[in-house]
Amino acid sequence: MAVIDKAYFPGFARKAISFSIDDGNLAMDEKFINIVKPRGIFGTFNLTAPKLDVLSASGYRDFYRGYEIANHCKYHPVTIDPLDTREFSDRIFERDTADERYYYRHPEVDGLWYLKRHDFWCVGAKYEDYIRFADCGRAELEAVFGKGAIKGFVWPHGCCYDERIFEHLRAEGYLYTRYTKHVDGEFAVQKDRMRIGMHARSTNLPKAAEDFVNAPDTGELKMLIFGVHSNDYERDGKWGVLADFCDVFREKPSEYYSAPIAELFEYEDAKEALSVTEDKLKNPSDRTLYVKIDGEKTVIPPHAELSL
Repeated sequence: MAVIDKAYFPGFARKAISFSIDDGNLAMDEKFINIVKPRGIFGTFNLTAPKLDVLSASGYRDFYRGYEIANHCKYHPVTIDPLDTREFSDRIFERDTADERYYYRHPEVDGLWYLKRHDFWCVGAKYEDYIRFADCGRAELEAVFGKGAIKGFVWPHGCCYDERIFEHLRAEGYLYTRYTKHVDGEFAVQKDRMRIGMHARSTNLPKAAEDFVNAPDTGELKMLIFGVHSNDYERDGKWGVLADFCDVFREKPSEYYSAPIAELFEYEDAKEALSVTEDKLKNPSDRTLYVKIDGEKTVIPPHAELSL
C-alpha cells in the first residue's frame, strides 16, 4: 500500500505563520498592513463593534481585504467572574474616587459595569449580558463583512472567567477563541481551539522566529501566531523588528505558509477529512490539498478522487 503523508500546508510547507491583532486601531493597523502584506504574511484582525464608525462598510471591507475579521465582543468587556464577591453599586462611577471593592453601573449601556482589574479600570459584563454583547458584536460585524464571515472570537483583556460563555460560543459555531496567553515554543497546531494562545508579540519576535525556524520536522504541522495590538509596535518602537521578523519567512513558500487563523484550522480539518483507502484518495472538502504519495508531491483538487 502506498505511503500517504498528509501533513502539509499549501505549497507543501510543514510550517505556517499567522497573526492576531486586536482592537481595530485603523492608523496603526494600516502601518502594520504596510509591513506584513508586501512580505506575504497574512492573519486576523479582531474588531470591537460598535467602533465601525470611521469608514463606510465598503471602506472597511476594502481596508481589511485579504484578512480574516474576528469578533472582539461589543463594548470590549471582560467577563465578570461568577465567584467574585464584589458588590454591585448604582453610584455614579468616578475613576479618581471609585472604590475597587465595587462594580459600578455603566450610565449608558444596560448590563455593562465598571470594575478594577489589576491596576486599571475597565468594563465588564455578567454571563447573560456578555453573550448578548458577543452575539450582537458578531451580527454587527457580519453586517459589514458578510454573513458567516466571523469565525473566531477573541477575548477582550485576554481571558474568560465563566465557562458557560465558552459553551455558548461553541454552540454558536465559532471555529476558535483566542486568549492572550503565551504558548512558549510549542508550535504544534493547538488542539483545544476554544483556548488558543499566541507565540509572540512585539517584545519577543526575534527569539520566536529563531525558535520556529529551528523547530525540527517531526512529520506534523506547526504554526506560529503573533500579535497582539498594532499600536504595541508603535509604542515599543518595533516596526523595524516586525519587518525583520517577516523577512525571515518571506518568499519561502515551500517552507512557510501564511494565512488567517480560521483558514489554517479549516485547512487542517479538510486534511483530516481526506479519505484514504487501499486504492483511492478522496477529498470531500472545498479545499485543494497537498500530500505526498510515496514521497512524490501530489495536489488533490476539491471534491476529487485519485486512484492509487
